[in-house]
Amino acid sequence: KVIHRYNKIKYLQECPSCDKPVEDQVHWLKCPDPTRKQWQATLRAALQKQWHPTSDAPCLIDILDDGLHHWFNDTPFPAEKYPDKYQELIMRQGQIGWGQLLYGRFSSQWSKCQVRFRQEMGLAESSRSHGPTWLMQFIRIIWNHVHQEWITRNKAKNGEDSESRTAANLARIK
Repeated sequence: KVIHRYNKIKYLQECPSCDKPVEDQVHWLKCPDPTRKQWQATLRAALQKQWHPTSDAPCLIDILDDGLHHWFNDTPFPAEKYPDKYQELIMRQGQIGWGQLLYGRFSSQWSKCQVRFRQEMGLAESSRSHGPTWLMQFIRIIWNHVHQEWITRNKAKNGEDSESRTAANLARIK
């Protein structure tokens, strides 16, 4: 949307996947097109796969997954289904924004909850399980998936090879 104002012919506003008239910074991540929905599911599955049930706080993956799911689908987060000890995390992340997770903006409560869980379970700290380091694993996964989706979106918008690029350019001129 921002770059469109510089050259309305070269930089079209509409979404290349669902033809929504204006594709903005939020829409390209939330686009309802089936291929984009598949990307969202793949991201959530990759985060689930990174989870270690014996050493990671069990509710945190559910909160992360619910947060992304409800943000992608524009539905309210079901905070009431989680124990009281996670309510501050849910409130703080809600204040930051659940969509901000895709930019690596996690509340500090994520790390604090993980550290508290490990202490309650009597688990020793390791380089992987230390709060901020532990959280960075998930941020890297998110960023890698968001970057791949950006590449996919650009190929859909601008073409993948010389033939599809030419077709995309011709479509802009019409």
